[in-house]
Amino acid sequence: PVATTLYFHGGTPLGELEIDQQVGGVWRKMDPIEPTDPAPKSFGLVAAGAAGTGTPNPKCAGSPFFPVWVGAVDGRIVGDLKLSLDMVSAPTGQVEVRAWGYSNSLACNETYVEPDASVLVDLPAGAGTLVAEMKGVDFIAHGALMVQVTPLLEGPTAARVLYDSTSAVSQVEFSCLPASGTSCV
Repeated sequence: PVATTLYFHGGTPLGELEIDQQVGGVWRKMDPIEPTDPAPKSFGLVAAGAAGTGTPNPKCAGSPFFPVWVGAVDGRIVGDLKLSLDMVSAPTGQVEVRAWGYSNSLACNETYVEPDASVLVDLPAGAGTLVAEMKGVDFIAHGALMVQVTPLLEGPTAARVLYDSTSAVSQVEFSCLPASGTSCV
């Protein structure tokens, strides 16, 4: 397996400004290029209500209302998949970090596809790094890997994820068996 790190990028300082693009299937990118900008980009992570019935709907893959990144990956992801995401959050709450071995358009409710890997993680209190480790994964990435951070809790939560800068180096790390060649990206 080839050790692989993909860094999270965005097109605007406030990720909410990209929601219209994501509805159209243009996701925030992740790739092996480390960020160089000193100022982080950010995206609000807000939910209210019981898991599965809250707002926005947590039964969505590729939801434009949640932090989602897609990167070119072609191969079999094996072992541990680790997402590190800088953030600022209220002192309580939980998220589910999900990964799919493809990039699909928005798929909710009846069309929702369960992720290939996922893990529940407590939000850090205040400023900190959320580390989500999915242990022992084994799935095929068919040309793309999509990761999404979804709030799941009873009651409201509020956080901002920070990414795409030298001060907020948010990333996903995994091992991959390339479909061809020597790299999965």
